[in-house]
Amino acid sequence: MAMDDVVKQPSEPGRSRRAPLPKPTAVALAHAQLRQSILAERLKPGEWLRQEELATGLSMSRQPIREALRLLGEEGLVELTPHRGARVTPLSLEELEEIYGARIGLEGLIARYAAVKIDEQALETLRLALPRLTALSIAGDVDLYLTEDRAFVEACYAASERPRVCRQIASLRERAERYLRLVFKLGTGFQWVDFSYRLFQACVAHDPDAAEAAAQGALRWTLAQATALFEGRETVDPHGTRALRGG
Repeated sequence: MAMDDVVKQPSEPGRSRRAPLPKPTAVALAHAQLRQSILAERLKPGEWLRQEELATGLSMSRQPIREALRLLGEEGLVELTPHRGARVTPLSLEELEEIYGARIGLEGLIARYAAVKIDEQALETLRLALPRLTALSIAGDVDLYLTEDRAFVEACYAASERPRVCRQIASLRERAERYLRLVFKLGTGFQWVDFSYRLFQACVAHDPDAAEAAAQGALRWTLAQATALFEGRETVDPHGTRALRGG
């Protein structure tokens, strides 16, 4: 059979031309599920992680659990102690300050790029997302609010055309989620999306200074709220209302 005949042959009925995506490995599944459980605090800070219990809960052997814990250790979400095992890394003011210090610098920079380069299609995506964010903040749905807020910010930052920096920001935001949820527990995180609107308006105006101020303002506010919790002080709302997003 000629090569041209092979190329032109139609696919069999019901069979997709596209190769199926590879299934995630047991290690990848264990890593993803344990990571999300830590970020959502289903596994609490400081909690010891027993491989046998985790393996039973995830219906898999101990080997992928062991490897997943090693990966989580590299990410700083799990502490591995010789002869004792693994535990969820405790929350600390030092880590909080490190994460948010890095985010404030990177997100201010990327917001500037995004405001200059964003196009009408991306602006329309942001515009349509804002009412949904407002509704979720009023409803008090933590998981959906954080998911939608992350999608909003990522859609904005993608316009910067700086994918490497965006990946760094996404990683830092995931590490920050445990601290952000502390703020939500007291209700102060459920503020309407003032900073999100400011970021959107800055992008509409293609104003890099305003975009940087909006992105960094949200992060600085969240840092102040979480720091106050660590120090046993009341959280602070600079506007005197429940009107700021968590970041």
